[in-house]
Amino acid sequence: LDRGNVGIGLTNPASTLDVKSPSGSNKSVIITRSSGAEAVNLAETLSHNALQIFNKASGSYLNFAGNATHTAIQAQSNGSTAEDIALNPYGGFVGIGTTAPTDPLTIHNGTPSIKFKDTSSNGEAFWQLDGTEMKFFNKSSNGDMVFGTSNAAKWKMLSTGHLVSNNQHAFDIGGVNAEVRNIYAQG
Repeated sequence: LDRGNVGIGLTNPASTLDVKSPSGSNKSVIITRSSGAEAVNLAETLSHNALQIFNKASGSYLNFAGNATHTAIQAQSNGSTAEDIALNPYGGFVGIGTTAPTDPLTIHNGTPSIKFKDTSSNGEAFWQLDGTEMKFFNKSSNGDMVFGTSNAAKWKMLSTGHLVSNNQHAFDIGGVNAEVRNIYAQG
């Protein structure tokens, strides 16, 4: 067809391809990819996918692929540059493990957690809610944990378990005249 719309399951298609499932059907479109080959790098995602959406004239693609263990969604421009994906940029919440998110990101799971991985150093950290206890772990070898405000370190928990402030006091409470120094515990 030249300059026409194609309709499947309807007679007045509203866009280039308009698909309407029959009454009583729970599925509209199924795309089956017979190859199990998966992309191993960004350039291969253009040729190893089940569905590819060309988003804009300048060459932005959204590729859906994967294998028997996972599904991959990759945005890229012309096969050479990874692009950002914005979820609900104009409002709404995102849910993982829930169909009714109540915050910008809501995670429901038996023990919800968020893992951070630095691929350049292989360092790892994660937050986890276990019952009523909130945990934050730095799983990196001998890694410290830094706490701060305005992009400046204020406190550091050393890998030894010692807590020091940015001015190297062992522990500060309140203002300048209310300091507690060198707290030791024996056990």
